[in-house]
Amino acid sequence: LLVGRVLRACDETRQSEAAATSAPAPAPATRPLPAVAGELIALDGPPDESHGILSLGNKGFMLRRLTDLGFRVPRGFVLTTALHRPGLPPLRDELVPHLRDRLRRLEGATGLRFGDPARPLLLSVRSGAPISMPGMLDSYLNVGINPGIVEGVAALRGSAWTAWDAYRRFLQFWGMSHGIQRDSFSELIGEAKRRSGVPKKALLPAGRMRELALTYRELVLDSGVELVDDPFEQLLTCIGLVQRSWESESARTYRRELHVADEWRTAVIVQMMVFGNLGPRSGTGVALTRNPAGRSESLQLWGDFVIQDQGDDVVSGLVETFPITESQRLHESREAVLSLEAEFPRIHERLDGIARQLVETYGMNHQEIEFTFESDDPADLYVLQTRDTVVSASAIVPMFEPSEELDRDRLTMGIGVSGGALCGRIAHTAAEIVAVKERYPGEPIILLRPDTVPDDIPLVLQVDGMLTALGGATSHAALAARRLGKTCVVGCRSFAVDKRRSCSSIGGSQFVAGDLISIDGIDGSIYRGAHPARPVNVMGRS
Repeated sequence: LLVGRVLRACDETRQSEAAATSAPAPAPATRPLPAVAGELIALDGPPDESHGILSLGNKGFMLRRLTDLGFRVPRGFVLTTALHRPGLPPLRDELVPHLRDRLRRLEGATGLRFGDPARPLLLSVRSGAPISMPGMLDSYLNVGINPGIVEGVAALRGSAWTAWDAYRRFLQFWGMSHGIQRDSFSELIGEAKRRSGVPKKALLPAGRMRELALTYRELVLDSGVELVDDPFEQLLTCIGLVQRSWESESARTYRRELHVADEWRTAVIVQMMVFGNLGPRSGTGVALTRNPAGRSESLQLWGDFVIQDQGDDVVSGLVETFPITESQRLHESREAVLSLEAEFPRIHERLDGIARQLVETYGMNHQEIEFTFESDDPADLYVLQTRDTVVSASAIVPMFEPSEELDRDRLTMGIGVSGGALCGRIAHTAAEIVAVKERYPGEPIILLRPDTVPDDIPLVLQVDGMLTALGGATSHAALAARRLGKTCVVGCRSFAVDKRRSCSSIGGSQFVAGDLISIDGIDGSIYRGAHPARPVNVMGRS
């Protein structure tokens, strides 16, 4: 449905562009270079019909619309898709003076200065394709930071922990974009938590977070990756890396599966950073305006959030999240001890108001709203992105037949986010998928992972369902599963993958590749073995 809506919007944009000239548009590789200044578009600028979704990307287009409607969006600007030229040299030199001009305007609006240790302005640099490609393209947070500027961030924000956490995150983004594996960073932060005797990074002392960030820096340098400390060079490089990620294998694979044109390219959105990691009264999350596992069209907030964190952790599915509402917390039967509604009632109330404005007042489709709050004051709530919610096109899904055997074989529960009942053979890796297909030809395969990151997309395309230990309804695993039509259960806390032994523990029972399990993408139940199911019309279920 989302693809159809974007394609229609793109057709409208193409028609309007075609009306300006009777000659066919030249190929992207040979057309004249764009007037660079006219391709850096302020989010708070006047409406401009010449820049639609194909130019600004879905994210940039919606952020501009939100700003025009008066919603609180971090200030910034968009580099349009015209500045992304796959296969050709980047417009680096031509871009520099116009980028500096946009930064000066942003500094004037925020009272901060990019690269100034006294009042440092940090930036997010995010991708923005015409159709949402969750997790497929690179994004960078806290751009403009270095060891000297960290101290300025600490003084400005009143938290050394926040400043060093921001630098740590930037180093991981940078290192991973240059080929360092996520596990290398995960081992370092895991060791820091063990040494401090704490279960979560938010409980690390500020001094330990500083040590951890500097250890990340050593890892990057020891891996032979050049670090750029100059803030402006950082920004230029990150813009180029975002554009380059359009050609990554996972992005190309995803586009082929969803029939997204390679020629569309990606915009780049540059915005002032807002901080959900300022302390225990700040946070970030993604709210859906309806239950993604149901079929009811009524407006009901649903989703995930975390406290004292930045948004990449929520969507990446790498941390334990909390539900948005109390009804969601009870419905999912997970061990969450709080919800946004209970812990931050004023933030929840404002978020609910935003959802109702978008859907009921402005007539938008149901939305996925990415947000950050710097305190529990609604004035400190920012909307970072909104896009149409992806739902199943079919109202008919399989559901397990109730039986004593089904009840007896229940292992545990997670969060059902996509599909219905599915019985399949377990696989953990690409090699196991091949082996299981050879041994059990034609049988469904369920991929078991501790989490699902963008690099796993080629594996996801080869299987029929997924089960993950981490993540919530708005993680990349959940979004990808819904878009690709896969059955998926996430956030199963009593499930763990032993990568060294290539086996899994589910609800205290051990499983290896080829074993049969059953998962329910509606209620999140997980069962031993295979069980009969029948098609059910779930239209109207909430």
